[in-house]
Amino acid sequence: MQYQKRGGRSITALQPLHLELESGKVAVIFGRSGSGKTTLLSILAGLLHPSEGSVRFGTHDLYAMPDKERSAFRSRNIGYIPQGQSGLAVLRVRENILLPASLAGIPDVAERAGALLEQTGMTALQEAFPHELSGGEMRRMAIARALICKPAAVFADEPTNDLDETNAQQILSMLQSAAREGAAVTIVTHEPFAAAYADVIYRIDNGTIIKEGCTSSVQII
Repeated sequence: MQYQKRGGRSITALQPLHLELESGKVAVIFGRSGSGKTTLLSILAGLLHPSEGSVRFGTHDLYAMPDKERSAFRSRNIGYIPQGQSGLAVLRVRENILLPASLAGIPDVAERAGALLEQTGMTALQEAFPHELSGGEMRRMAIARALICKPAAVFADEPTNDLDETNAQQILSMLQSAAREGAAVTIVTHEPFAAAYADVIYRIDNGTIIKEGCTSSVQII
C-alpha cells in the first residue's frame, strides 16, 4: 500500500502480504504507533482502497464492487470499531446501536439490540446521548453497534486505548465472545495483555507483518 506525498514522493505504508482470517477466531495484530496497523485494518474493512492487490470475503472481491454495492456489503457483513469515541451526537445510545441494521435494511433486530445492551451493561443508558457517556461506555456502545447485524467479520482498531484494566478486559471478552459465535475477529493494538484473548498473533512493524512463530513476512496463511 502506497501513498503519494506532496512533491510526488511515494510512501509505502504496507508491504505485500497474504493474510487469511478465520471464522470463529480472534486474530490480534500488535504494533507500535505508525507501524501500519490502522492502514491494514481500514483496507480489510473495506474503508481504504489498496494501491494493489485484493481483499476477498469468500467469493466476493471487496474492491471490485462499485462503491454503493461495497457499502451495502459492508453494512451486512462487516463490523468496524474505530479508534477513539464514535457515535452520532443527535442519536441516543439505542438509536446509535440500531443504526447499521436500519441502513442495511435488516428488520426485527430490537430483541438483539436489547441483548447487546444487556451484554455491554448499557441497558440503563440506552436513552442517553453520546456526550453523556464515559470513554468506556462509548467503546461498549461502539461494539454493540458493530455487532448488531451479526457480521461475518469484526475489525477493532485499538479498542482498549485509554481505558482502565476493567473496561479493557470487558471489551476484549466481548470481542472474544463474538468470535465464539462464528465471526472472524481482528484486533489491532499495542497492549500486551490482549494476547490472552488471541487465537493467532501477528506483529507488524514498518508495514511488514509476521505471524508469531513464522519467519516469512510475505506469505501469511
